[in-house]
Amino acid sequence: MYKENNLKNIAHGFFLAIAMAIAEPSTILPLIIHHFSESVVLVGVFASLLRGGAIVVQLFAAFYAQTYKRVMPYMRFVFLVRFVSWFLIGLAIFLIGDKNPTLTLWIFAIGLFIFSFSAGFGSIYFSEIIAKIFDKKERGKSMANRQFFAAVASIVSGGVAGLVLEKFEAPYSYAYLFMISAVLMGIGFVIFSTIKDRFPFFIIFLPISSSYSPSCSSKRGDVGAIILACLEKFASSLYPDIESIDIL
Repeated sequence: MYKENNLKNIAHGFFLAIAMAIAEPSTILPLIIHHFSESVVLVGVFASLLRGGAIVVQLFAAFYAQTYKRVMPYMRFVFLVRFVSWFLIGLAIFLIGDKNPTLTLWIFAIGLFIFSFSAGFGSIYFSEIIAKIFDKKERGKSMANRQFFAAVASIVSGGVAGLVLEKFEAPYSYAYLFMISAVLMGIGFVIFSTIKDRFPFFIIFLPISSSYSPSCSSKRGDVGAIILACLEKFASSLYPDIESIDIL
């Protein structure tokens, strides 16, 4: 199970890194903004939209994520919102572009805000899922692998972005960058969405012996065993969808 989830986590990080390199605030994003407007202030505004929208909702998401039995359905919705908003930015640049620069910039700003806003939920849900599918040793290894391949993807995507900017004229080159990166991002989202989310569970340490009864009404004299058995029953009542609680 670890190998499968590890590969999916790496693939998600790889494709996401390729996509995010397209709108790097220090490189390509200023080029796009400058094409449609000569305002230097707009570069800072759009960079803040890309980075700041996620911060607003993280406290809200972190508070409620703990109450969900399964986080993956919410994560899939976040993936869908991010893919659509990113792809629509490219589509707006392609269809509208220089015909109406102001409208293009408005759609660009809204798309970036939605993309960043949904990332606030996504980062919390992602952490919750990673904590469920890996133990602490596996989590460290998997995230190290993810970061390594994400770094490789960032380098590769920089070359690809330069090639697209050179081959196609603006603003169509910007549109192609966003739409292609949205597709690559979507591939990573689909792969990560196939991870099987787990229910939270309790692990009760109880020596297996004929002297212990799993019933809370046991008449055995071992009070500790009775308390642990009652905790097992309590855990089962909290999470009825779990088929069994591990007894070690």
